[in-house]
Amino acid sequence: MINEINVKDLLKFNLEGDLLQLKEGEKVTINVVKSLTDGFYLINLKGKSFTALFQSPPQFGKLIVEVVKTDPNIELKVVKDEIDLVDKGGEKLQLKKDIVEFNPKEMAKIFSKSGLLLDIKSISPEKLKKIIRDSGIFFENKLANSESIDNDMKFLAIKNGDQVVENNINKLQIMLILTELSGYLPIETLDEDIDDLELFIHKKGISAVTIKGKFSVLGETLIHVRENAGIIDCVVQTVTDISEELKNGIFSEGIRVKWRKLDLKDYSELDIKRISMEKLGSFEMVV
Repeated sequence: MINEINVKDLLKFNLEGDLLQLKEGEKVTINVVKSLTDGFYLINLKGKSFTALFQSPPQFGKLIVEVVKTDPNIELKVVKDEIDLVDKGGEKLQLKKDIVEFNPKEMAKIFSKSGLLLDIKSISPEKLKKIIRDSGIFFENKLANSESIDNDMKFLAIKNGDQVVENNINKLQIMLILTELSGYLPIETLDEDIDDLELFIHKKGISAVTIKGKFSVLGETLIHVRENAGIIDCVVQTVTDISEELKNGIFSEGIRVKWRKLDLKDYSELDIKRISMEKLGSFEMVV
């Protein structure tokens, strides 16, 4: 169910009061995190994420609100005089702590336990899309667009009360906002010759993906995949020279592959935690 909010000074939730254990007259903090689509916003209240529909664009960041009533549904009003009293410095410090504590390898294991594994030898756009869509990072967008959430990892974590998984996905979503990526997934592979892979989904969506990983033969590798007019262009960057194998490019079944030499500096700098910390340093809007 989408949690609807009508806001000028008043916020209305289609939620029962008992769900968040709120009391009339209580003042709480909500965090307006991200604009979604069609007037929906991602907010956080008492450690829970909700999708909210605003009648007018809200202020991003933290807002102090007062509980007006809880029966039959929750109504809150913004306490304007107290908005500026929010400790934004403390919020940014917490974000830094969350980023530092985020462990891609642990996240990859969480995904793996949920069946989100990648076989690089039989990778396809369809399989890649399913892994990305089921990862939980698009949970709120699915709610906003009335899409199925049955296999969504964040939905299942909330349903099963698994706060470890939910919190890790929340941290990942925050880093996506900071880095302006459409998606990022650390994925365990089924191939012993390949270390865990990292998938960076750029703003162009699934048609623009970078895969980062270390292969037993090729070493550090970046694979840039772009879809263009029905043709998949794939640029493989490695330190090991494979130009002879790929010097004329490989074109097979709609896939065109070329090679470029990899600068290890580019490899090391493609790090979601590093990029997030850099962005946070110049990030004025608390998320």
